[in-house]
Amino acid sequence: MFKENEKGYQIVCYLEGESFIKVRNIQQKLFELTGSNKCLNSWEPHVTIGSGIVVSSDKQQEMEESFQELVNKQEKFTITIENFDGISNWAGAKEGVLTPYVLWIDVKMNERLMNLFKDTASLITDKYDTWWSRIIDYVPHITVAYGDLTEEGYKIGMDYLKSINFYEEIVISHIALVEYSENKEIEYKRIYFKK
Repeated sequence: MFKENEKGYQIVCYLEGESFIKVRNIQQKLFELTGSNKCLNSWEPHVTIGSGIVVSSDKQQEMEESFQELVNKQEKFTITIENFDGISNWAGAKEGVLTPYVLWIDVKMNERLMNLFKDTASLITDKYDTWWSRIIDYVPHITVAYGDLTEEGYKIGMDYLKSINFYEEIVISHIALVEYSENKEIEYKRIYFKK
């Protein structure tokens, strides 16, 4: 996927504390009901903040400095996550590799989150190639099942999610760079906002 001197990074904010545990429990229950475990095995619960970037080794230091500049401008803020949704025709699906079925928790957009997304784009993601299509219409969410979710599992999972009430307020307190790998994403660096 990448040239020898390149690495791919996602830009996310991980859930922490009770919110992390509650989302992990939902993911575990979906695995038990549907057999889908890619989400459990490859990612920790998170909100994507920017497009996945491709960085060559000669641009690594520059990217990390931009990352630090972005974090230095930020203050912690709260977002609401509630309700569930899904899609049965995900554009990122790859036949035989990733199924088109995805389930997620909705993240309620607010001005601070949109500004963080825009700042991330202007300081980081707009300066680099991406390995997926660039995020144009930012629709924040927390994925709870994807990749190996079948059509039947999607229906079962959606029925389960409709049967539960879910509401959490979470703090966006940091940004993490997550290095792409074939099997499991690897956290490269997490920097907390100073304020």
